[in-house]
Amino acid sequence: MRNVYEAKKVFIDIQQGVIFNNCISENYPNSDVYGVIITPRCDIDHFNVTTIHYLPIVPFEDWINKDLLKIFQEREEKKILKRMYSTLSQNNISVSILNNNLKNEDIVKAASSLKTNVLSEFEKDLIEKTSIKDHDYALKALKKWKDVKNVIKDLIKGNIREFYLIEDWENPEKFKVILLREINRLTFELAVKLRNGIEEHDLRDHDWLKNNLNKSSDKSNIYFTVAKISSPHIEHLLQAFYYNFGRIGVDDFQVNIDEHLLNETNKIINI
Repeated sequence: MRNVYEAKKVFIDIQQGVIFNNCISENYPNSDVYGVIITPRCDIDHFNVTTIHYLPIVPFEDWINKDLLKIFQEREEKKILKRMYSTLSQNNISVSILNNNLKNEDIVKAASSLKTNVLSEFEKDLIEKTSIKDHDYALKALKKWKDVKNVIKDLIKGNIREFYLIEDWENPEKFKVILLREINRLTFELAVKLRNGIEEHDLRDHDWLKNNLNKSSDKSNIYFTVAKISSPHIEHLLQAFYYNFGRIGVDDFQVNIDEHLLNETNKIINI
């Protein structure tokens, strides 16, 4: 069992790696969301910031029903489209009929020159392509998806760059997922109060404008720190986070650069 978290304390001072409750995520409006602080330690220790930033943490099961499902839908649609493009191309029918927002019946008409059995398979793919976008349909289809195991392995290894898997601080047999591409904020003034807890009814209108916190219907929330990720796990998390925003893109080399360099190499060698 990994020692991901520091020994639990009743009160935890605000620091990088500290987790607190009743947070928000744009893509998980109905989930029990926590947040992990990513603001540098030195800035917090020396009071050099007015804003504290955090990454949302969601239950693994919610991630399955939201983002794993999205991965499944995207991959299945891509696979279906590849088959459909291939069918059209092999029969000299323009693939543009799939890119012009045509209704399904119009696409079938445009592909009507296909042989009966080929057209039948093409129609099945067309229906599946439309159906896979429906949440409930996709959720049922997900249960039979052969690639689920590979996706979970990639999540564990950190190969799905926008997500970070981590053990639950209350139960190491359960897991949560940190959303690496969604950054939320708190004011420094409010964040330091999390150590002793903040009652929702004490928050004012200006607090809601500057703090990304979950708002209940009856003002019953209490916001407080619950755990702290230990070293080197917090550094590993930040490394994964940085990958999403620290990449630098430049123009690709020209297509025939290999031939050009080979010619130059031959010239130099033969001098």
